[in-house]
Order: sequence, then structure tokens, then C-alpha cells
Amino acid sequence: MARCLLIMSVILLGSPLGSAQSVPIAEVFGGYSHVWQSKEHIPGWNASGAINANRWFGILADFSGHYYPETGFANFLRSETSQSDSYRILFGPQFSFRAVRKITPRFHALLGVVHTRTRASGIIISGFPESSERD
Repeated sequence: MARCLLIMSVILLGSPLGSAQSVPIAEVFGGYSHVWQSKEHIPGWNASGAINANRWFGILADFSGHYYPETGFANFLRSETSQSDSYRILFGPQFSFRAVRKITPRFHALLGVVHTRTRASGIIISGFPESSERD
């Protein structure tokens, strides 16, 4: 948490220096991400960086991760728990419209990959006595 606050402070303190430039060479973003899916809160993070070739065109890379809460299931025969993580890596062109000095609308088309990891564990509970065969 302290590292995140330090990074955000450096970005905010360095932003007045970037206002003297007409078009920044590079732009970075980092933040908290929250997804509401099937009545569940899914926390995560998002980071992106863009390299601008000129006033209107750049290349964007976007990275994110979301951490699904642990779910469980139990009945008289078995008990299971599982937890999933999802990571996205996306790349593509970004188009900027810099007609107004303080506002820059951007449009981008991103393609990439999603990696989802699920960890599961379970136990089978038998309510029946073990049978043993005797000769």
C-alpha cells in the first residue's frame, strides 16, 4: 500500500512538469479496479502505458488483474473450496483528439490475452461405514 501511495505521489507531483510540453512522449496510468459480477464484488488493479508517435497516434499497453473471492460448497457428502485470479494483457493503437488544451478524448482498440488461474480443494465425506470383507 505504501509503494502504491509513493508512486501516485510521484505521478501527481510530476504532472505540472508535463504541462509545459505540447504532446507528451509517454503517458502512464495506474489505479484500483472494481468489478460487480453476479452480485459479487471483485477487487483488482489496472495499469497502462502509451507511447505517442505524434499529436494524434500512439501505441497503448494495458495490464490488469482481478482476484475473485473464495467460494465454498458443502453438504453431507463433500466439501469444496475454490479461488480464481484473472490477468489481462492488451495492446493496440490509441487515437487522441487534442483540440482542447485541458481535455484529451482518446479512442483505442485493444487485443490481447486473458489468463485465469483457479485453485480448488475438496474433501469427500462419507456417512456410510466402511465395508470390510472377511473370509
